[in-house]
Amino acid sequence: MRHTTSRAGVRTGIVSATVLAVVGSMIGTAALSAPANAAQTAVFIDAGATAPATGPDGTSYAASTGFTGGRAGTVPSGACTGALGSSILKTTWVGMTAWSAPVLNGTYSVTLVMSENYWTAAGKRAFSATAEGVPVVTKLDLFATAGARTEVDRTVTVTVADGTLDLAFTATTDKAIVSAIRVVPVAGPTPTPSPTTPSVTPTPTPSPTTPSVTPTPTPSPTSPSVTPTPTPTPTPTGSNLTKLRYAPPALTNPVSVTLSASNRKPALSLTQDYIIKMPAGPVDWAGGVEINGGRNIVIIGGTCAFSKDYATSSQDEGVANRCLYIKGNAAQTAKRTIHIEGVRASGDFIYEFLNIDSQSEPGLTVQLESIRVDWLKSFLPGPTAPPHYGGDAVQDWNGPTNIYVDRFTLARSDYQGFFGQGDKYGTSPHGVRQYNNMNLVGGPKHTYLLTGNTTFDFTATNVWVKPGAGNTWSNTVGSGWSSVAKQGNPGDFVTADDAGVGYVSPGYGA
Repeated sequence: MRHTTSRAGVRTGIVSATVLAVVGSMIGTAALSAPANAAQTAVFIDAGATAPATGPDGTSYAASTGFTGGRAGTVPSGACTGALGSSILKTTWVGMTAWSAPVLNGTYSVTLVMSENYWTAAGKRAFSATAEGVPVVTKLDLFATAGARTEVDRTVTVTVADGTLDLAFTATTDKAIVSAIRVVPVAGPTPTPSPTTPSVTPTPTPSPTTPSVTPTPTPSPTSPSVTPTPTPTPTPTGSNLTKLRYAPPALTNPVSVTLSASNRKPALSLTQDYIIKMPAGPVDWAGGVEINGGRNIVIIGGTCAFSKDYATSSQDEGVANRCLYIKGNAAQTAKRTIHIEGVRASGDFIYEFLNIDSQSEPGLTVQLESIRVDWLKSFLPGPTAPPHYGGDAVQDWNGPTNIYVDRFTLARSDYQGFFGQGDKYGTSPHGVRQYNNMNLVGGPKHTYLLTGNTTFDFTATNVWVKPGAGNTWSNTVGSGWSSVAKQGNPGDFVTADDAGVGYVSPGYGA
């Protein structure tokens, strides 16, 4: 079952890219503040193009505008590969130092769409980019990432406070290059209108008793309550619009905890339920997020995007550049569930996505839904001590631990995928594995993408595994798992739009 990207959930109530193109042609690269009572707008730019274009999903992309420095470029012949389509990918802007666009103040998802359309070897181009000072890519080598003429997307979420969205580009080798820029508002509170703008237009013969319109109260940000099922609005993001299989656990008087670099490892009581909130920007600090303690826990939405290798002489990359770590507790006798949904691992320095050290806890269940790992890198042989040889999408040990998965995409792994050792140390009874709607794709030097102790009580439905170049099925899927996995890749179950900061759950009951 292949999901195709749809942006229907972000088009309603936005100014079209064509209108923005007209504005851009009037202002060039100068900054222009959006009016205070305007609606947040989406911006779609076909870099290097001289006329508007339409993407495969029907989105209108404006002609190239807003760049500082550089020049237009194009591929004279041949095709480019990617979801955005060859015609848009073939036009580029090269060598710029900045790009800007007038937008209303607020929070936006910014995506750079790129393709290496000139070089045919690694090491020929490397560049970095930021959006409002937040790293989007760091020393990115497009050919080393995806090969020639192949789409590479990188997304961050940023907040604009001065009426202008600013991108900055710096090149380490050759020049920066981009094929398209997408800027989409992240759902949030409606901006406060200008004081001179009437809030309600009266009818010709208003009744003196007609009540005025009262804005809906904004919920308190510190409210600890949570509803397990999603509210009707906002519209779910991305293409993941059908309901998920596993609902979050029912929470009793939950406490909300917001993560940050200084609160990456919150103190959690074994008798308390929690809502763990990922930061508004990416998790980009040494060690990622550590969950230790707590009873039932819910994490929905968020992005890990490390901008550098955080390893030290006493900490290898697998620990320093790990998105999530769950540590069980043998003192926890109550059965509990940790629900992780809509999280994306992106960027150039993801070495582990999720590790689970169950600590012989008898009743821990971990649910993973709508998860996307863009690229899990290997760091063989490891520059630090102790040496570490590569990462896993999901690895658990010291069980038992039950793991339930619905929709998980590992878009590329240069080492391993799902590696289960739940009862590695002889703990019994065995854990349960339920894997649904997964595609795991290998790079050229990976090892096992799906393996683990086959004494688990496991089921696998619609699980696809694609060996990388030079790999065989036998060294890609472990013994006992080949009978439940399909060889190949039906397409991503979780696209770049289906997870990350700004994610909205489609609900449960599939």
